[in-house]
Amino acid sequence: MNKTDTTTIQKFNYSLFMNKYKYLIALGIFIGYLCLSMYKIGNNSLWYDEGFSVDLAHDSIDSIILSSLRDDPNPPLYLIILHYWISVFGDSETGLRSLSAVAMSLAGSIFFLFCRRFFNWQTAIFATLFFFTSNEIYYYSEEGRTFGLIILFCTLSIYSFMNLIKSPNWKNALFLGIFNAIIFYLHTLASLWFVAQIILIFILAFKKEIDFSKDKITNSFLGYNLRHIWYYLSSWAVFYLLFFPWQNRFFELLHQTGGGFWLPKPSLWDFKKCLFEFHNSKELFFVYFILFIVILIIIVSAKKYREDSFDYKLILAPLIMGPLLMCINYIVSIYTTPIFLKRYILFSLLGFFISYSYIFSLIKIDFKIKFSLFFILIIFTASKMVLPRDSWYDFKSGVELIKKAENSRCFIYTDMPTLYAYYLDKDKIFNTPRGEQRDKLLAEHGVYYISNIYWPNTLDYSKYDDVYYTETFAGYADPNHTIDSTLSKKLILVDDIKIKGMHITHYIVPVNKDSIIKIFKNDIKLNEGWYKQIVQKAKERNISIDSMLTLDAIWNFEQKYKSKR
Repeated sequence: MNKTDTTTIQKFNYSLFMNKYKYLIALGIFIGYLCLSMYKIGNNSLWYDEGFSVDLAHDSIDSIILSSLRDDPNPPLYLIILHYWISVFGDSETGLRSLSAVAMSLAGSIFFLFCRRFFNWQTAIFATLFFFTSNEIYYYSEEGRTFGLIILFCTLSIYSFMNLIKSPNWKNALFLGIFNAIIFYLHTLASLWFVAQIILIFILAFKKEIDFSKDKITNSFLGYNLRHIWYYLSSWAVFYLLFFPWQNRFFELLHQTGGGFWLPKPSLWDFKKCLFEFHNSKELFFVYFILFIVILIIIVSAKKYREDSFDYKLILAPLIMGPLLMCINYIVSIYTTPIFLKRYILFSLLGFFISYSYIFSLIKIDFKIKFSLFFILIIFTASKMVLPRDSWYDFKSGVELIKKAENSRCFIYTDMPTLYAYYLDKDKIFNTPRGEQRDKLLAEHGVYYISNIYWPNTLDYSKYDDVYYTETFAGYADPNHTIDSTLSKKLILVDDIKIKGMHITHYIVPVNKDSIIKIFKNDIKLNEGWYKQIVQKAKERNISIDSMLTLDAIWNFEQKYKSKR
């Protein structure tokens, strides 16, 4: 047996192994990634969007749908799924985020199967390693939001789409329509994923030889296989049937005027920053980009250096799914609505992973050498991951700090009443329905949320000794720092505390002796036992009851405010 035969058998054995044990390998990927994503998943406190999710998920299904129709630009599917999830796994940080961990782990195993089936076994190995070492994929696998599920169903969607290209039939059209509808109902902006499919159908359904034949067996027109087009359009019919209940709300949002979207128009730096973070670092982005270009030039210009499975269309597919979708989102954000945010285009990472993996798999060198070189890159990529997941917010520590200062004469303002309720007393306060009932329970702890930024001008400071102003989203809700400015003029600054993502400013109220003494006199009158003592002492000293009340109030004032004078 010559050397060529040995190499052929070795390659065949790799492929045979991957084919024989593909589902077992996929199960191993699921378990492995689940272990990774569950690592210290509950360590970080919730942030605003997570608190919003778990709060709404406690509502009934009808209430979730009505709330989404009234207040949320996104459909309610994630909240509905989360409603049932937390009823089983609880509403702790771990219980909430475990849904994303499971979804992302399933996505990883299906992504492996997708790459193996539609590209090659080497692409499947390389792309899976990218998936495991992506800091962004890991980050959102531990966040209690919809993005883990979006990655899962985008993977299922592109799997069904490529299945339809391979075998255009009703089953594949049905699955594609269902998965696309689920993506829409998870997050409206994730519908950008459909653009890749629309472009790809015109590329992948096109035959090399344009056939003007009227032969019905070929069933083609201008080089396009009409079966592909027909079944792809059928998938959109399935999508529309599922989309129909939400179409009025969708078009209502589409025709809203005023440009009320909260994100600013992105700059070129925002685009580059997103690219760098998608590659774990700026340096790694340039490494992967340059390697991609160099390898592409080699395999296009020198046939002897590329594998026989080389396919131009398969190179275009992930480039459209990844970099092109990212660029489209950026252009839309500049010229229409500013929607450029990395979590909104997280699904484009799948295209980046496959682009690098497929091009690397096409180099015609021994797999062991190829894998060794690739593994060096993966080690550097993995070294840039942040484990355990870092968070910008530590609301739990902030609430714990303020809880120590709680008393009847302490006013606490928060711009995150939902999370304050969660960490103040989850069972008693947070699990109380939103509205007056929860606000009343928070007020019993001196905690308030006032929706306008002019509340410092109307607050009755005579009732309080201390004011704690806590803010997390002031840059959005109060960009001119009106609240801070007003409080600084009226009160005395004691402390300025910064905790991850949270700013706590502690003020004391300047003492107005006359008004405080009046309050103390009223308090004494309401205290039956104390008031009897006042009456008795007034008789003994032969003075009026009011004079005795004043003397006791002054004494009480001096004891309480001695440190402030």
